[in-house]
Amino acid sequence: MVTQVVIIGTGGHARVVASEIIKSRKYNLLGFIDDKDNKNFFLDYRKKKFSYIGCLKKIRKLQNNKIGFICAIGDLNLRYKIVSNIIKNYPELNWINVISKHSIVDETLIIGKGNIIIAGSTINLNSKIGNHTIVNTNCSIDHDCIIGDFVNISPGVNIAGSVEIYDKCFIGMNSSIKEKIIIRKNVIIGANSFVNINCKENNKYFGIPIKKIND
Repeated sequence: MVTQVVIIGTGGHARVVASEIIKSRKYNLLGFIDDKDNKNFFLDYRKKKFSYIGCLKKIRKLQNNKIGFICAIGDLNLRYKIVSNIIKNYPELNWINVISKHSIVDETLIIGKGNIIIAGSTINLNSKIGNHTIVNTNCSIDHDCIIGDFVNISPGVNIAGSVEIYDKCFIGMNSSIKEKIIIRKNVIIGANSFVNINCKENNKYFGIPIKKIND
């Protein structure tokens, strides 16, 4: 049973995820690891100090049944690269989900591993989330939505019912997505957009309503 957590990453998003872990009181936070030497990194929170404990090679020594890992790297492509490499080298690693105690998540949610749901977010019934996806501050995901792997849903995004978002998509801050929309993989939606049409893979969209801005 996982009782301790190591955070992968030392950026601003990692600090937010650390605060959610500490507030949940579900796990003890051991510290942070990163792909670069970051010995000067530390986090002071609630009179406790959490430090950098090593580079990614440290995983080999830390890996056991009581330690879980979460990749708290906000950059979607970098998170995908790092997590994919870790899974290749350490296929039995325990990935945990971090779900804020200040979010509202329906008990019918089907969720994979390594996901992060930040405070203020609401996820309604019969929705699904894949693996290593971020649902950021104050997002709303309505009923029967399907969210893929390595998706970034930025702060303030509103997603209506029965929307499908495929792998490695980025949904910009304060955007809204109409019901029953399908967004294929590797799509970027610019901030403050209104998505009222289906989006083809490997494209960027922006506007109110959205228009495709490149292939």
